[in-house]
Amino acid sequence: MEMMNTQGFGQLCYLCTLINMGKLSEALDFLKKCPKIQDPDNLAVYKTIKYYCQYLLGVSQSFGIALATTCTSEEVTNGQVRELVIEILKILFAAGVTPNTVTRLETPLMAAVSTRDKLLTNLLLENGANPNLQDGQGEMNAFALAIILNEVTIIKQFLSYGARVNEPCCQNMTPLQLSMNKSVEVSKLLLQNGATMHQVLDIHTGNIIHLAQPPLIQAVVGNNLYLASILLEHGEDINQGYDMCHSSGCIQQSPIHIAVMNGRKEMVALLIQHGANLEKVNGHGETPLGLALHAGKNSNGEIAKMLLHAGCSIVKESKTNFSQKSYSPLHISAFLGFDYHKEIIEWIFGQELDQGNGETLNVTEKSVPKVDECKEFSNNSNVYDNRNNGQRKTTFVNLKATDSSTPLFMAVMSGRMDIVKYIYEKGGDPYVECSQGNLIHAAVMSLMSNEVFDFVFNFDLNIDHINDDGNTPLIIAARSDNSSICQTLISHGAYLNFQDERFGETALSASVYFGRENNAQALLSHGADPDIPDFRKTTALYWSIFNCREKTLRLLLEAGVKLTQRDLANYPRNIRVMQNPELRKMLNDYVSEPPSLQQACRTKVRTHLKHLSQGKTIAPFILQLEIPSKLKKFLLLE
Repeated sequence: MEMMNTQGFGQLCYLCTLINMGKLSEALDFLKKCPKIQDPDNLAVYKTIKYYCQYLLGVSQSFGIALATTCTSEEVTNGQVRELVIEILKILFAAGVTPNTVTRLETPLMAAVSTRDKLLTNLLLENGANPNLQDGQGEMNAFALAIILNEVTIIKQFLSYGARVNEPCCQNMTPLQLSMNKSVEVSKLLLQNGATMHQVLDIHTGNIIHLAQPPLIQAVVGNNLYLASILLEHGEDINQGYDMCHSSGCIQQSPIHIAVMNGRKEMVALLIQHGANLEKVNGHGETPLGLALHAGKNSNGEIAKMLLHAGCSIVKESKTNFSQKSYSPLHISAFLGFDYHKEIIEWIFGQELDQGNGETLNVTEKSVPKVDECKEFSNNSNVYDNRNNGQRKTTFVNLKATDSSTPLFMAVMSGRMDIVKYIYEKGGDPYVECSQGNLIHAAVMSLMSNEVFDFVFNFDLNIDHINDDGNTPLIIAARSDNSSICQTLISHGAYLNFQDERFGETALSASVYFGRENNAQALLSHGADPDIPDFRKTTALYWSIFNCREKTLRLLLEAGVKLTQRDLANYPRNIRVMQNPELRKMLNDYVSEPPSLQQACRTKVRTHLKHLSQGKTIAPFILQLEIPSKLKKFLLLE
């Protein structure tokens, strides 16, 4: 065959050049006139079919026809291209040109399968095409591709021409394994033609049996970019779901979820390039971006940034691993608070935020902090003064999650003050309340330094606000092991004796129940009522005896807690307190002997001060008394 150089195609045979240029009529005339056909590069058949593939793709895109049916559409059947392609191939085959060329990406028969043109695949089979011939990477063959594309008629053609039904490809998957997420008819065809049933199962440790993974899932799990690319280019469902099973159970995942979880940046890029649904949620309710944001402190956030730049939603919520609730990317980043999350928050604020739902962008009427009471942070440079801003803006920065929390709330809860300051300066509203409470609740849940509380106490927030669980900030703080938080709330005027709405617990009874004895000491010292029963009729004294909180038990007795001989007799004799001779004697003496004069006076003074303080700390009243400091400490139970 005559050779020529054609700019743009390199050193190719003349026939291939004509085909590449779309000059099929000239190519056919050339073949008819050529006395002896030679194909030194073994590319003529492949390039003819690839041209036909590109032609069908163009018709599909131009006329909005599904690619799977384009070859039978009027636009194709009434044209000349298909007829010319068939005639060219017939002449090539008659001249002895092989249909079994192997290129790096595919074989001629694989290219023919991707056209879904049964006449074309049958022509290749009649002339010796091998359905099991693998591509240049040894990953894919035409038989596997037909199964993946669910092309039943083509599969029947291959079987009639002797396709081997148990020969593996695609990372050692058998045809029957490939058929597991396709139509039942395909699996039946394979079984009827000798496919071995046991090959569809994987036996794992513990004799647990799982269906083999579909090919694209296997490619993504194995980070096989080449196989994934071939599968996607030939129509494999990029958004398919597959139940990934672990010891904790099975969760349906899509390919992009798997790639994100495994930290496979190149695979994520490939899936994005092929149009993966970036808003799809997995069986746990997580989006790809939501998963990427949980990558951990050692991540640089590259995958999350890739997803954002690819156009994924910046408002769609994703289930989080730090709660059973769903939050937007902004909320998740504000809470997790690693360095790359700060970059992502800044990037989101830098976009044209036209995806937000106006109904969710609500802020409260009360949107200006108390300027005169604002404090400077430790660097003496950041005063929270919004006199130049007026009211806080109703912007994306105040986007509410399902539980009505805002990014600022989440940032405070994380304790990352650089993110807190940034969101606030961008217009974050400190007065928005959510199901978890107000910003004081968030500061308590952060378990962080005084800097967080310095920030939230700049604003006129209700320190006794009740969240949807029926808890004030003090009750939540009483259950934590950070006693300084409890002390901070008490000193800022928190009501000491509020009962939570679910169990009737006070902060004192909660601290005793959870063994937070330093919190119990602070609450008792400042005048918390020790005798308030919860809805089960149990008190702080009950839990101090029952759970053997010795330190708190002694303090309760010093505070004048109510206890009678009848009450004491009702406690089981086998609990630790009752088996301790010293503690048992202390309790018996308390109920059988009158209090000392000092004890009686202390109880009387503290009772009077509790009445004056109306349930808040009695410490300021004690400290104002003109008595020796030793007596003040005595009154404070120190």
